[in-house]
Amino acid sequence: MKMLVSIRRLKFGLRIKRSLESATHWTRKETLLKMTGQGGMAVLLIIALITVTSVTGAGPIPFTPQEEAQRDDATAEIANLPAEDQEALPTGPIPPIPPCECHAHGDVRYVTCDGRVFKYNTPTNVYGIMAKSIITWFWYVITRQEFFDDTPKTRLSAVKFKIFSYFVIVDYKKTSNPDGLYRITVGNDYVVGPIAVLYESLGPDTVVPGVKYVGSGFNISIIEKDGDWYIQVRCILLPPVLFDIYILVARHCLQLHIPPIWQSRIAGICGDWDRDPANDVVILDRWPQVTAPFRRFP
Repeated sequence: MKMLVSIRRLKFGLRIKRSLESATHWTRKETLLKMTGQGGMAVLLIIALITVTSVTGAGPIPFTPQEEAQRDDATAEIANLPAEDQEALPTGPIPPIPPCECHAHGDVRYVTCDGRVFKYNTPTNVYGIMAKSIITWFWYVITRQEFFDDTPKTRLSAVKFKIFSYFVIVDYKKTSNPDGLYRITVGNDYVVGPIAVLYESLGPDTVVPGVKYVGSGFNISIIEKDGDWYIQVRCILLPPVLFDIYILVARHCLQLHIPPIWQSRIAGICGDWDRDPANDVVILDRWPQVTAPFRRFP
């Protein structure tokens, strides 16, 4: 009787082992057959070149003829790429993508992320969308213009930098005096009135460098760069690796610093940042210009 029970247990164990091997084999086969889309070929190669061991510890499961054919086809496709699809690997480290340095100057001249330089006299009844997150308004930088010197020419008069509901508005000085004051307003869409209002000078005899305000998602400071003084508004709401975006303001000019993580993920005057300056928008008679007022920017 004991011998009969042992034989039955052995047969039952063998049936379970075969079922597990069959399930493991079928799952891997079905995964290979379903691989499509971007990155599928690379994953297919990795799986095809790695020996899979079943959960029972019985050893590697051999490829089926169909799986071997898929592996061979993928290897041959990579080995036989046409010359136009091949690119020699650099001899040294791959250089990092530099951040975007987008500019708006004076009356009003622009430099896009792709380096396109152009001039456009932006009207005073519209705002310029310098840069924004593509599709959504998660973050954006927009400008306001004004006439100057009793001419039809316009120049920057204010800039708004916003992320989520937090924002900073910098109003440019209203006088040619270099000691004129810039007004800096810190606010939140869900707070009545300004959170903070600062007045700062960038004049050589009156400037006071250093950190001026930290809070509400921003760090505001006066810094020196290339021999000139700037108001720097830097977002600190998110980790720098995700969102190290900041603006520099001085003398009716604006500079935007946008990290590479946003390449091809922005829209606006700064451009689509696809390394092709030829397709940047230079006639701003429509988007990325919008009718004022816009998004609580009076």
